[in-house]
Amino acid sequence: MELLHDSIRGIHMLHWLTAAVPLATLVVVSGMVPSRRAAHLLLLGVAATMATAVLGSAAPELAQLRYGAPLPMAQVGVDPLTGELRGSITVLRACFVANLLFWCSGTVLAGAFIRGLARRIAWIRAGSTA
Repeated sequence: MELLHDSIRGIHMLHWLTAAVPLATLVVVSGMVPSRRAAHLLLLGVAATMATAVLGSAAPELAQLRYGAPLPMAQVGVDPLTGELRGSITVLRACFVANLLFWCSGTVLAGAFIRGLARRIAWIRAGSTA
């Protein structure tokens, strides 16, 4: 996790979200993924966001622990000498929203891709049996 937290910055996430969120919206609005399935995929994205909250990394140079993926959504200070936590957990709201958008758009796009692939395979199988 340390490598992920140290290498992915907000600008990287902004580039992903600039393309992925509008594309996921178009996929749902165009009907490529039915609205009921899209709702399930969005709930899966929310669950994935919450599940990544337990992933953590240490940043000794910043004297803090960071939680979340791909961006740290929460952080807490650590005493560099004793290793004890100091202060309370701080939720980074902008990073939390970015992670939520990342996981939700990713699940919708993956669902659309898998649905399209399944349709294509079914079409090929129907053509080969005829």
